Order: sequence, then structure tokens, then C-alpha cells
Amino acid sequence: MPHRTTSSSTFRSIIPLICLLCLLPCILAQGPPPKRFRVPGVGLSLTPDYGTAAIYFANGSIAEVAQIEGRPEYKAFMRRKEAPSSLKTSLCDAFPPTLQQATLNFCSKPPDSASVVSLLRALKYSVEAYLGTTFCFADVVIPDSSRTYQCNVIEKAIIAVGLRQTHSILNAGLFAVIANRGSWSDDKDRPERVILSVDYSRSGLNTMLFCDDEDSIDDLRQVYSPDLGAENVETALKGFVEPPFGHSPMGVKLPDHIDRLVLYGDRVSDREFLETLRRVLGTDLVENAYVFDPLFASAVGIAESSHLRMRRIDFNTKPAIGCRWRSNLYAKARWEL
Repeated sequence: MPHRTTSSSTFRSIIPLICLLCLLPCILAQGPPPKRFRVPGVGLSLTPDYGTAAIYFANGSIAEVAQIEGRPEYKAFMRRKEAPSSLKTSLCDAFPPTLQQATLNFCSKPPDSASVVSLLRALKYSVEAYLGTTFCFADVVIPDSSRTYQCNVIEKAIIAVGLRQTHSILNAGLFAVIANRGSWSDDKDRPERVILSVDYSRSGLNTMLFCDDEDSIDDLRQVYSPDLGAENVETALKGFVEPPFGHSPMGVKLPDHIDRLVLYGDRVSDREFLETLRRVLGTDLVENAYVFDPLFASAVGIAESSHLRMRRIDFNTKPAIGCRWRSNLYAKARWEL
């Protein structure tokens, strides 16, 4: 007797197909899995006198875009250690930036904030001119990120010019080291190394010691002297490089010698300064110092770090509203907003 297919069995057999058809719009709406950002990283280095901008592209190439001198108000701000007391400033700081703009003259920007916004906007325009389009993310380094007043003002200024950060504000010395690290000949299973970075410029002397354990670079100590005269450099360096250098973050005792020297800043090629370094550190270390474009090294280092951060699968920092729609750098698909 031939087998007959009943209507109920036929209905049961097509239930999975019906479910798939119902779910298909949802599947299509989700689109492909999230993509990692392949956009260039933008790095800004703010010194006490000027700012520099650099771009790090996905193919590993870099562009040193601009050096822009700061106004006198900016230079005074970058040398200030503490916030000026101002009722007007403290009241306005309680409002978000968008609401501050709506309060007209009452919340006009104090000189410190206005001077930083002016310089950041000029650097931003320079980067946009180079890229031929707008961009949404940039990261900033300064000589000493422990100066909380400066960090707070700069972070608000970054938002005011329509940018967002992938990092908090960090030390320029660290990213000068990172910019130079690509030329190091690393050997495996080596012990921890001590690295000295020296920024010498018209804004003084900034020295930092780092522990390099291959996987990370950790700062050990820093002395920042923004208005140190040339006659005081040797004394300052001698005191700074005196061992012992302590222990690595893993508790390993560090060697009592400096393994690598990184130089950056607008006056590191000064003959008198180099002679001072030789007397304090020895000829060998100075002759083999790493000096990757000393004017832009910190901006390049933070630009590379910014690019790598945006490529991480867990990167979820939101851009300013509408920023990505104005730019040609970012796909407009929903999963990348």
C-alpha cells in the first residue's frame, strides 16, 4: 500500500523553513560581523611652546604634518602647575560643553581653555588638509601627564574641537621611546633593560627612565624642568641617572646601567648639550642613541598607538555626534557607528 503524506506531516516538515524565513530579515539587518578600524591614527604632542601633529597609516607609513607655535596665553598655561581660582570658570565647568556654548558670554572660555582650543583647532585643520577629509579621533601627549590641571583643560578642549580620544593623556617621553622602538634589534629571553629618554628643547629638560621587559615599557622615574637653563643640565642629569633603578613591575631587580638612550626635542642636536651627555652618560651610549625625528617622535608614537587601539575588536569609543558622517574615512554601516 503506497505511503500517503498527510497535511499535518507536510506542515511539520516546512516549519523549519518558515522559521528561517521569519529570521532572515533579522539576520540581514545585522549585516557582517564588526570590522576593525583601518583608519589612520592621529597623534598630537603639546609642548610648552608649540604643538605637533602626525599621522600613522594602516600600511605602517607615517606623515609628520605640522608644527604650530602656541600663543603667549598657551605658553603660560603649559607652564602653570595649578589652576587659577575663578568663580566664573568653576560655574561653567559644571555644564557640559554643548550647554556652555548656549550660555553665550557667561561661559566664555577662560584664557587657558581658549588658548588650547585655538592650537588644537589649528592642528586639526592641518591634519584634515593633509587627509583631504575630516577625522574623529586623536590622542594627545604632554611632557608630564601628572599635571592634572593641564590634563583636565586639554581633555575639555579636545571635546570642544569635535574630537575624541582613544587613550587618556599620556607622557610624551613614553611615546618618543615607542616611536624609536621599531629600530631596536631585540633578542629573545633577554633580561629587563633600563631606557633613558631625554627631551631637550627651548622648554627645558624632561628626563624619564623606563623598564623595557619586551612585552611592555613601564616608567620608573621622571623629572620635568620646563625652564631649566643650559648651565644646569649637567647637574640635573647626574642626579637623575644615579643608580640603583629599583625593580621591574614583576619584581625583578634592574641592572645598574642604562641600556638605551632616546633623544627627542628641538635642541637635542645642540653641540654643548651632546658634550654634556657624553660626560654624564659616556660616549658609547650617546653615540648609539636613538633619535627618530626628534621634533615629531612623540606625535608619531601616540599616532601609532591610537591606530592600534582603534583596530582592537573591543574598541567602542563613540565619536562626536555626526562626525563619521562628515568624514570619508569611516564606513557608514550601522555596525561601525
